[in-house]
Amino acid sequence: MSVGHGAVKFRFSPRLDTFDAQYRLDGGSATPWRVNIMTLAANGLSLGTDDPRNPSGGVVTLPLKVLGDVRKVWIRPRSHGSAAVFQIDRLRLVLTVAERQGCGADIFGTDAG
Repeated sequence: MSVGHGAVKFRFSPRLDTFDAQYRLDGGSATPWRVNIMTLAANGLSLGTDDPRNPSGGVVTLPLKVLGDVRKVWIRPRSHGSAAVFQIDRLRLVLTVAERQGCGADIFGTDAG
């Protein structure tokens, strides 16, 4: 995982096409990650690679706003197969510390607030 520009990038194998990936937050309903594309683009995030065969590069990106105080994120990177579970219950604490240290748009995005 990495955090920047108001988003969290969940990384899988770079060879894995994650275009059809879906996520669930704390056991909620499955949602295609692509519903967040406009929010991610507004924060200046690049959403693809230069590889025309797999522009996702094995990455699923979710806005920090969507994650809120979520404890677990389930991501099914392909339409067939099992989901990976990411424990992110300490993410909010890490972001609070980053903000206190003066981190700005590079972490929280241009529409932070």
